[in-house]
Amino acid sequence: MKRISNMLISIFAVLAFGLIQAHAQPTAPVQTVALSYSVAESLTLTLSTSTLALSQTPTYVPVTATVAYNFGQARNVSGTAWFSNATTALSSGSNIIAPSSVLEYTTLMGETTPEPCNGPAWSNVPLSVAGATCQGFLSTGVGGTPAGSGTLTGTLDFALAAATYPVGSYTGTVNIGITAN
Repeated sequence: MKRISNMLISIFAVLAFGLIQAHAQPTAPVQTVALSYSVAESLTLTLSTSTLALSQTPTYVPVTATVAYNFGQARNVSGTAWFSNATTALSSGSNIIAPSSVLEYTTLMGETTPEPCNGPAWSNVPLSVAGATCQGFLSTGVGGTPAGSGTLTGTLDFALAAATYPVGSYTGTVNIGITAN
């Protein structure tokens, strides 16, 4: 009897295991997908205006410069303003106003004295022109801007030096640029 009982238990176990396997859901091996995401460093400059109306009296006309950055490491941010050549900042036909007659003053670097825009080119701002460069409006110093995202804001003020200029309607363009290294 014991033998029949053991045999019935064995048969029942084999049948039960077969039924369980027959009802088990099949599964495929797990697969993986590699993910990647790259964020490039960035540096942008936004100016509050694209037109300035200078007057004959030394009244400063402001331009607010906002620099937005996203850096992977600490960097030095440098910025300045310059004219395209050292002889002409503004012109009215044959009449010209030289860069040395255009004064620039900035609050971002804490200057208290206006400087003429006839300085040397800035090595940190490759496009600036010798003899037509205004004082820098931004220099954070080596490693002065930490890694990560942020903004820097300052005001550049432009005016004409007190002088008598020939009658005319003068136009010109000042370039404003920034770099990070």
